[in-house]
Amino acid sequence: MPKHAHPGAYDSSWDDDGSDIRPSHARPSDDYPRQGPPDHGYDEEEYWGEQDAASRKKSKRERKKEQLTPLQLKSRKTRRILIMVITLLIALVGTVAYFAYMLYEEAQVKASQQAQQKESTDVDELKDGGEDPRDATTATTKRTEVPLLTELIGMKEDEAIKHIGRGAIVVNSSPVDEQGSPVKTEVKVSLSDEPGDTRSGNPTVYLGLDGAGVIVRVGYSAAVTTLGYGASSFTDAVMKDFIVENTLAEGGIALEPGHLELPQDKAEYTTYKDDSKTIVKEVWSFSGVEQIGGTSHEWSAVLRYDYTAGNATGNLSDTIRQIYIYVYVPSAATPPGLLPTPPASADANAGTGTGAGTGTSRN
Repeated sequence: MPKHAHPGAYDSSWDDDGSDIRPSHARPSDDYPRQGPPDHGYDEEEYWGEQDAASRKKSKRERKKEQLTPLQLKSRKTRRILIMVITLLIALVGTVAYFAYMLYEEAQVKASQQAQQKESTDVDELKDGGEDPRDATTATTKRTEVPLLTELIGMKEDEAIKHIGRGAIVVNSSPVDEQGSPVKTEVKVSLSDEPGDTRSGNPTVYLGLDGAGVIVRVGYSAAVTTLGYGASSFTDAVMKDFIVENTLAEGGIALEPGHLELPQDKAEYTTYKDDSKTIVKEVWSFSGVEQIGGTSHEWSAVLRYDYTAGNATGNLSDTIRQIYIYVYVPSAATPPGLLPTPPASADANAGTGTGAGTGTSRN
């Protein structure tokens, strides 16, 4: 007998073998007596309402599924798999893009830090022993010596070139027109055997000749790096390394170290870009008179740092650092009465040359 059948009543929902032939979700009726379990006090109408709703919902899904062909079912399954795969791929690409962005940001931060560290060593920060960017041309090893310039005063051009040695060769000779100066010609001599700087070239000697071909002024220029001051800033080179005094001393003009100073106002020797922050040049000239053997020797010096190339590349080792020194002895000039008489053609061409005799003219 069914579990919920009334005792003594025939239940037509069961056939002879004991199986229930009533539809699974049929409501109780005269043909199908109630088989539900509601205990006493259970709201039968509510129970069967829920069963009917579930039956209709389930039947709708089943009917829709039954209407699909096997090919459509397979297509649906494949589509779901593809959607899952595409979703996973999008998530993977997003993850890779995120980590790539993080690596890029980290690289940018490191590059910025390196740039800041490099900038912090710029100009005034290049202290003694400072770890500024450098190459072979910024090494602090002294690689050249300044010729004894005072010995060249009073010599003729050929004699001076032979005396200098060091592979001295004339690279240029030009007339000079300086008001009140006995210098009439300047000869530029390159010391080809001396180590040079890749940006400034070889050390150079400048011979200032009077009308009789006698040297009355002599100059010298070289890269600061070849003289052993590669790691020094402009102010340190002058105030701590005494580059001007030491270079003059090698040239024959003895000055006590610390004798020279820079202006208190940095703007007097510094040129800035339009942003008023980026330094383009630092240039300052010095001059004086020293007695050597009872003869007055006028001297001048120019220290010049050009940061144009360094600003463009971001590497301070590309800065052009040069020093110029000059010694001038007016009394060594040939007396006017002994000067050779220039030909008439020379008078017509007088004053057409360009002067380059002093350090300040090379700024």
